[in-house]
Amino acid sequence: NLLLVVSFCKEYLSNFRFNFKDKFNLLLIGLIVAGSIFQQLPTFKNGLEFPYGMGFWGPNTHDGIWHIALVNQLQTVPPQNPIFSGETLKNYHFFYDLLIAATHYLSGIPVMDLLFRFYPIIFSLILCSGSYYLIRSLFKDRIAAVFSLYLIYFSGSFGWIVEYIKFKHLGGESAFWANQSISFNLNPPFAISLLIIIAIFQLLPTLGKANKFSIIILTILSGSLIAFKAYAGVLILLTLLAVGILRRNYSYIVTFVTSLAISAALFLSSFSIGQKLMVFSPFWFIHSMIDSPDRVGWARLSLAREAGFAVGNWFKFLSAEAISLTLFIIGNLGMRFFVLIFLFRIKTIFRNNAYLILFLFFVFSFSIPIFFIQSGNPWNTIQFTYYGLYVAALVSGVVIARLFFPIAAFIIFLTPINSWATANGYLGYQPH
Repeated sequence: NLLLVVSFCKEYLSNFRFNFKDKFNLLLIGLIVAGSIFQQLPTFKNGLEFPYGMGFWGPNTHDGIWHIALVNQLQTVPPQNPIFSGETLKNYHFFYDLLIAATHYLSGIPVMDLLFRFYPIIFSLILCSGSYYLIRSLFKDRIAAVFSLYLIYFSGSFGWIVEYIKFKHLGGESAFWANQSISFNLNPPFAISLLIIIAIFQLLPTLGKANKFSIIILTILSGSLIAFKAYAGVLILLTLLAVGILRRNYSYIVTFVTSLAISAALFLSSFSIGQKLMVFSPFWFIHSMIDSPDRVGWARLSLAREAGFAVGNWFKFLSAEAISLTLFIIGNLGMRFFVLIFLFRIKTIFRNNAYLILFLFFVFSFSIPIFFIQSGNPWNTIQFTYYGLYVAALVSGVVIARLFFPIAAFIIFLTPINSWATANGYLGYQPH
């Protein structure tokens, strides 16, 4: 899978014909360098030795050590669960960790360097090249591509507004639950799955031509995606099925069926059968976001919802729910909320295969966590929205590029506030 993604990225990079006297190209290079460096801030220092010992920042105090232990286990057959001695590893998408284990075995590069420095840098660069080529192929607009890349690298939620109102300082990356672009590399299975999805987005519109080669490549990419990140695999399978039904296109249905077969084989071999994975729990994230003081914590809105339900005042109840849902969507999107303007062009979207694919993928990514939670650890389901945030950044850049320049400049100024406040937490000498 990685070789396929790299081959696509080689094609992307071949489309760059840099003339260093061209100011646009210099702007693009500067954006790539700045964005790639910015995304390394949360990860780069992890696993390095300091006078006080080995440092781990943020989620890597748990997740980073989990991946290190898992990589070590994947060098034995069958791999054991690092947490429970003697238990075979089950219920985890471990293909990314298998990649790290294989690279370590072949190259001898230390696992922590691969995990926290080498692959995060590679991922950020491929994310840029793939996204740039995707925007150029979809919208034929290089200025829009620059705005989209800026949003992909630097955008955050509107949590900084909540944090400032409540505590008079900036922060609140996940006040609306979803982590933002600054944290992409803190979740390496998500990061690599996003690169595979970019490759899939490149190929999906060509299925309308019944291209057999595209079907084979898409089947391999889409089918194995579930072992890199299960949430990404679910979203791609749903999108393939929905586009096939709406377009009544045989190629999409065939790709869905064959991808589902590969996904099922990988799933059945790695996950325990009979366990309940998802629970239908509408508005769990939305209610907890409004109710919890460490999230939005809007007590009056929470009381309005409960009071409306208790006394049967359905207007009050539904109004509270509608406001909460709007806050959840726009709060998480941040300055990427301009994607909602694009969604109003529904007739144009349904006439264009590429737009329809992005639209359905975005809708599924937000719909699933609105109605479902993962059993055992409800928070995990919010990771579906991460993919929607990427698509929103991709499309919002196109909308912003068409705005009056002072408005676009103001948006550029506001975009990184939340992400920069989060990045500040990783710049200290002492780990969390």
